[in-house]
Amino acid sequence: MTEPITPSIGYLRVSTESQLDGLGLDVQRAAIVELAEREGRTIAEWFTDEGISGSEGLDTRAGLAAALDYLTEHQGATMIVPRLDRLARDLMVQESILADVWKVGGHVLSCSDTERTYCRPDDPSDPARTLIRQVLGAVAAYERAMIRLRLVRGRRLRLVREGWAGGPTPYGWSDPAEQAVLTEIDELRRAGVPWRRIAERFTARGVTKRNGNPWNAGQLQRVYARALERGPITPGATLLTLESS
Repeated sequence: MTEPITPSIGYLRVSTESQLDGLGLDVQRAAIVELAEREGRTIAEWFTDEGISGSEGLDTRAGLAAALDYLTEHQGATMIVPRLDRLARDLMVQESILADVWKVGGHVLSCSDTERTYCRPDDPSDPARTLIRQVLGAVAAYERAMIRLRLVRGRRLRLVREGWAGGPTPYGWSDPAEQAVLTEIDELRRAGVPWRRIAERFTARGVTKRNGNPWNAGQLQRVYARALERGPITPGATLLTLESS
């Protein structure tokens, strides 16, 4: 007689760094659906933690908490995960979560063929299984660390080559109107005009930040300092000449 399939749920977690290793939500969901279909399972519910790093505390993981509650309330249910590191990056936390699931009679099933063999409840007569799972977890942690290292190196190289490491475009990087603002700030500062007076002058003329809010002295000082870090501000058309054109 074929053993009945227990209820199954899917758990997904994605953070910014998860996009780097190719484990976006769509990829994770597809892997779980494929495994469930292959084993004749139906996903009863989905639980997701989106934009949550696996290194954050469990108190921020509402999706995981709900998934664990489901396993407690449904004896013998199985939680399917794309990989065990979706549960937690910290190996000790990951092991604790697995122990809690097994304690309530639940199961964890990984979409990774390698991990699947080793995410069954620990067997005192087979300590090698526990050891291998922990080694795999340590290897996964190393791979994530290398991804972060390559990202940091790439940003540093880009900062050296281009003066910009990514993210929002620096103020005055390419926008002629912003470049004109920086040029006028430079001219006014060389003339000895205080930052507060420059901010008042811009506010009176309706010269605002990108978000439409007025400038204050501190913001003008910071954006000017960052522009100088990229190099000398090239004299050009000021706002006055732009406004009159």
